[in-house]
Amino acid sequence: MTPLIILRQKTGGYLVVTVPPDKIIREEWFTKGLMKSSRHLRKLYRKKCRVPPDHPRHGEYVRYRNTYNTVKRFARESYYLEKIQNYKHDILKNTWEMLHPIIAKNRDKTSITSEFLINDTYVSEPSAVANEFCRFFTNVGKDTQAKIPNGSRSFHQYLEQPEPKSMYLSPVTDDEIRNIVMSLKNKKSKRHDDISNSLLKKISPSILNPFI
Repeated sequence: MTPLIILRQKTGGYLVVTVPPDKIIREEWFTKGLMKSSRHLRKLYRKKCRVPPDHPRHGEYVRYRNTYNTVKRFARESYYLEKIQNYKHDILKNTWEMLHPIIAKNRDKTSITSEFLINDTYVSEPSAVANEFCRFFTNVGKDTQAKIPNGSRSFHQYLEQPEPKSMYLSPVTDDEIRNIVMSLKNKKSKRHDDISNSLLKKISPSILNPFI
């Protein structure tokens, strides 16, 4: 984690102020109390690193760390739960706006390199880069196949003799359908037929026979 450098205005110019990483609150749910506990946890960690493993400081650090993680997790869950409850009137739009940063949908793409190494030469011209990507993905299958050594055995040696005139499909049983239905996840969201997995499980005893 890098420190934060800010400019503070003063008479005749600006003063560069460096804020240490352990004093920067980077998440809205991360309170000042958690920040203070984080600094204390870091101090306990440095102390326990200076003593043997059987020293009491190790136990003190582990207990404080577990409590800190529990409180931090509770603070984060409570923060987002409260925001979701506040969005109950427009839950779809606002909830996704809140979830995008959590699931990294708004990742910064400005760090993508502008130069690519092609045939031992760095290339930045867009059309040349695009052509190289096209060439790579067009030939990736053929190039990979060329790297596979030829085997000494035929694939026929791994297969049994086929029976072209023999085919049998066992009849479907109600137990088979029941097991498939009960293995579905307990989702309440509806599919295109307006039936959820949860509802399907509840009504399965009454609709199994028509499927057989």
